[in-house]
Amino acid sequence: MLLADKIIELRKKKGMSQEELANMLNVSRQAVSKWESNQSMPDIDKIIKMADLFMVSTDYLLKENVFIDENIINAETNNDKKLLSLEEANSFITLRRKNAKLVSLATALCIISPTVLIYLAAYSERSNNISESLAAILGLVFLFVLIAIAVAIFMWVSFLEKDYDYLNKNEFETAYGVSSYVKEKKKEYRINYIRNNIIGVIVCILAVIPLLIAAFTEDEMLIISTVVLLLVLISLGTTLFVNSNIIMSSYSKILEEDDYSRQNKRNNSIQEKISGIYWILALIVYFIWSFSCNSWKESWIVWPIAALLYVLVYNIVKIVVDKKH
Repeated sequence: MLLADKIIELRKKKGMSQEELANMLNVSRQAVSKWESNQSMPDIDKIIKMADLFMVSTDYLLKENVFIDENIINAETNNDKKLLSLEEANSFITLRRKNAKLVSLATALCIISPTVLIYLAAYSERSNNISESLAAILGLVFLFVLIAIAVAIFMWVSFLEKDYDYLNKNEFETAYGVSSYVKEKKKEYRINYIRNNIIGVIVCILAVIPLLIAAFTEDEMLIISTVVLLLVLISLGTTLFVNSNIIMSSYSKILEEDDYSRQNKRNNSIQEKISGIYWILALIVYFIWSFSCNSWKESWIVWPIAALLYVLVYNIVKIVVDKKH
């Protein structure tokens, strides 16, 4: 068998495309295509790399009369665990990058959803142009529309990622070369991840400044306007957090690192249930307070407090679950 045929056979058994093999060898896809069509020969260093990649000897690649043990190539497929190929890993990373923008948008919509309600409630008290009841109705309609859009986005993202649920819940194996490839991608993104988190923190901290300045004026409408601005700025800062963390988590999921280690996967289902219950309770508290006291201008404070307490609750649950295991 010619070298060209061997490269084709080994590449296909690994479930790799020409482009993926080219990326692993730091060559162009056209170079791989020429090797496989027998138009050119790879350099000796590329042959050595292919031998390591395909787990075969260089003698097998270079000599026609040397045969290979099929059990070596197929060893990975004999494992009961799901095998993640390089192509699947790339598809997942690409999908998560796209979905990160959607989830960031949905999160921002949830944060700014009460802004119109807060502003109109204050405006209706100072102006005869709109009644308090109409202001409440319009504000609630805006709130529920944004929440509905956010929920729809969350559900759509969950549907798109359904085929990759096993990365969150089950143990799996990666095909040869996947881990090193993803580690390199994670390393490249780390600078962006750190930068976005720093900017997000700064934006959230600075968001309080306009409100503090407005408090000295004792102008109620100005204070309410800065509250709205506060929520908008927090939503922008949160967007940076969410977007960068989703992208970074895609690498961690494949590598089974950080929050997605095999031990943490066993704990995640419990923590996810706690998270769902927590935010439902926060929503209930928000509406009970708002409707019972008619205090839409003040009840928005539930969300920043809930966000801060969530970190504490999450870590307490995590510590308790870890001790049990």
